[in-house]
Amino acid sequence: MNTPIVSKLRTWARPRIIAGLAVVTLVYGQVLGRLLRLEAAAEPQAPDMLFFYTPARAYALLAPWAADRFRFILAHLLADGLYPLLYGTLLALLLLRVHPTRPHLWRIPALAVLTDWLENLLLSVLLWAYPRRWDALAWLAGLSTALKWSAVAVSLALIVGGWLFGQWQRRRTGSAAATLAARRDQPRPRS
Repeated sequence: MNTPIVSKLRTWARPRIIAGLAVVTLVYGQVLGRLLRLEAAAEPQAPDMLFFYTPARAYALLAPWAADRFRFILAHLLADGLYPLLYGTLLALLLLRVHPTRPHLWRIPALAVLTDWLENLLLSVLLWAYPRRWDALAWLAGLSTALKWSAVAVSLALIVGGWLFGQWQRRRTGSAAATLAARRDQPRPRS
């Protein structure tokens, strides 16, 4: 299953590229967090940082941003449009590195990216329409957020679990090989 996406990811799945992307993703995430906090007058919690929210909770969290909604929407869509691509690519590369025989796993972080973009779009539409309530879109935004965080959690669990299993396998194989080598090097008793 060597699709063009998998081929490209394989060329990027090198330790230096992954480390560089991790640094860029972490720095960008910090800058993005500060930018979005500066956009809000009262520094409220962003809905997309919760695992799930109801329409009532979404509107309560969006209310502080309503006064300067255009500036927030622009910053949110532009700045938070790149971040999912960064963390999604990082997760996909790590999955490919830890599970090289399962290249289809890149689809899990891709789902996180797509649902994050959908969530950003829906939250921007809800804020644009505020104080008018579109509860169906708010429910969809909450579900998109839950799906995003679920995909991120599954990706991280597969990365950590795969890495731990690989370490365990290396130790087991390494100690078995050392035991065999030690037995081979011992003199055999003569009969």
